[in-house]
Amino acid sequence: MTRSSIRTLVVSLALAASAAGAFAAAAQKYADWAAGPAQWLMTRQDSSAWKKVQTDDEAQKFIDLFWARRDPTPGTLRNEYHEAFDSRVQFADANFGEKDRRGALTQRGRILIVMGEWSSREVLAAAAAGAGAGSFLNGRTASTQGEHNREHWVYEGEAAKRLGIYPRSATVYFVQDDSSKHIWQMDVQKIAAWAVAQDNGVKLAIVNPDLTEAPVYAEDTPTEVAPVQMKGMTTTTTRRVVLPDAPVIKDSLTGVTSLLLTRSNTPVGSPAAPFVPSMFTQDATSGSLRLTPNDELAWAFEIRNPGEEAIDQPKIEVAVDVNGTINGEAVHMSSPADIIPADPMRKTPGHFTVRGSIPLSEFAPGTYTLALHVRDAVKNETFKLQRQFVVVAR
Repeated sequence: MTRSSIRTLVVSLALAASAAGAFAAAAQKYADWAAGPAQWLMTRQDSSAWKKVQTDDEAQKFIDLFWARRDPTPGTLRNEYHEAFDSRVQFADANFGEKDRRGALTQRGRILIVMGEWSSREVLAAAAAGAGAGSFLNGRTASTQGEHNREHWVYEGEAAKRLGIYPRSATVYFVQDDSSKHIWQMDVQKIAAWAVAQDNGVKLAIVNPDLTEAPVYAEDTPTEVAPVQMKGMTTTTTRRVVLPDAPVIKDSLTGVTSLLLTRSNTPVGSPAAPFVPSMFTQDATSGSLRLTPNDELAWAFEIRNPGEEAIDQPKIEVAVDVNGTINGEAVHMSSPADIIPADPMRKTPGHFTVRGSIPLSEFAPGTYTLALHVRDAVKNETFKLQRQFVVVAR
């Protein structure tokens, strides 16, 4: 093992520990964030900045900036890197959990979160009674005479390009110990094979390094729209989104993004609050959103290069369906199609935000699916977007 490889491992472990230990003064949810899977992505500078956080507001601003600096498509509702992170966390939790630790906080979870999906993965079972035990490598069988279960993750080709090491490759070696906890550890004797790739996985994720604060999507005076009436519900509103100026360069993307859901922090009829797209990704991509009847369900999607009756004036119709299950019985609520204002996104000309909210005061605890039936009335194109959410007791 080289001196630089050892140093990389020690520094990265120290950063994770210091991040988890900071921020005792603010809300527990923020302390939990820094001690969670995001710690694996924190740089030395991130760790130093987090130590200075003292309030909830400072913590939220730090988190918003943290993800904004890693957003490959700033100025759009989606942060694809955050979505990929959530997907990796979900996979790790489902597949790499150990006796007393969630999968995303294990060593295998850490490497998946930082380095992404492998090109190939080889799982080698320990030999039984001196005979080679079977294993798999991308569907192919293999065997080993080793005393411990092992895994080899290979990063080559496109995966190596993503990590900035192409045309070289990297292999991460894991070994399962023989203790009662059966913990999987990285084989530090072979750290030189992957240390640089891991370091690059953290550094290259930062694609907007010059940002000093998360872009705030300030709003004009709220635009009230015709009520979207649903049984037991009141008005749905949308609010105009104003983005920073950018060069007028239209792309060729079409269609709509996936439906994004979160809690609305601004009750219907209240003055508009600043809008930050990351508020949607915090809840939308990590499983079913859980709300209470005290909340409002905020929804949003982005439509790309729709037909326009005039410059920046698309005509978007949205009909709403809510289907759910309450105490084993199916329920259905709906509203007719109505024209919903589409707000131009200045940093991405030709892209528009469509959004609204639904009060949940009349919703009984249960599992629901929100479905939006979207029609571009100029092009006469239709789309269906849906996502699940859960209402729990107050």
